This record gives sequence, structure tokens and C-alpha cells, in this order.
Amino acid sequence: MNTNNFSLTVRELTLQDSGDFLLTGEGDKGQIGSKTITLKVHEPISKVVIQTDIKLLANHSCTVRLVCNVSCYPNLTYTWERDHEIYGDAQQIHFSLSPAERDISVNCNASNLVSWNTASATIKCSNDSTPPGLAWYTIYIRVSVGGAVVLILTVVVAVSYCRGRRNTGMYSLGASTILHMTFQVVLEVFFS
Repeated sequence: MNTNNFSLTVRELTLQDSGDFLLTGEGDKGQIGSKTITLKVHEPISKVVIQTDIKLLANHSCTVRLVCNVSCYPNLTYTWERDHEIYGDAQQIHFSLSPAERDISVNCNASNLVSWNTASATIKCSNDSTPPGLAWYTIYIRVSVGGAVVLILTVVVAVSYCRGRRNTGMYSLGASTILHMTFQVVLEVFFS
């Protein structure tokens, strides 16, 4: 404590030292009124990481979602730069990008009362990859078509078997009835 100006210097603080403290004192005329002091301890920001989520859409453009990750630091301020221009001031940003556009450089600046740190990334929209939604759609179509082919082959085998049985005098469904039922099932599979 400085006896000239009554200031108090505290060293080697940690985040756990943050909180409310009660200041009491005594003067020439007795005790001075108590006062609550709030102490907020901040740590310097050590590492910033940009998390990227780029999705190729059916129209061959990309949606880009970027998140500026800083571990365990409360009360941060964020600033995004896109190609050296201020772009946003939240922890995450969204924008669209086309494959025709060149690579985009982005920076995330995270700061608190005692420090700041930056992370950089280069973002590109590429036509090379299949969008996840389209991959599932393609698999669904292939499974449906494969199922229809197996069903048709089963009917053809059944018709052949029935024709063979008819020659022996046993009753069977006509081939046209079986084919009509097969195509009705196939149509229901594809259009339902």
C-alpha cells in the first residue's frame, strides 16, 4: 500500500482472485464507511483458431460459416477482416462464395482488456466435392433402382416358372397379370 496516495498494488493475480472485496479503513476520527470494490482479473489471449464450415450447394455456390474460437476467455471482443476490410464483429460470420471467385483471406482478431491475438485462414469454394445432401440423394436413387431391378427379375423368374407349370396342367396367373402387377409396384416405389 502506498501511504502517500493510499493506493494498493496487488501482484500475481489469477482468474480465481476475481470477485467483490469489502474495503474498510480507519481514520483520525474512527472507522471510515465500508465500500465494496469489484476486482476483475483478465488473462492474455494465448491462441485463436478459425473453425471453417464450407458447404457446396446444388447451384454450385458455397455457404461459408466461420467461427473464431478462443478457449476459456470471457468478455472477448471479435473483429473479422475479409480481404483486409472489416467484415463483422461477432464470434462467427456467414457469407456466400462462388467457385469463380478467387481465394478469400480472412482474419479473426480477438481481444480483451489486456491483450489481443489474431488467426488467419484462406477460404475457397470448390466444385470438386459432392455436397453431402446430393450424396445421400444419389444413394437413395441407386438403392431404389436396384430394388426395382431385383423385383423385376423376381417376377420374370416367377412368370417363367408359372409357364412351365401351365404346360403340366396346373393353374397359374397369366404373365400379363404378373407383369401388370410388377409395373404397378415399381411405379408406386418410384412415385410415392
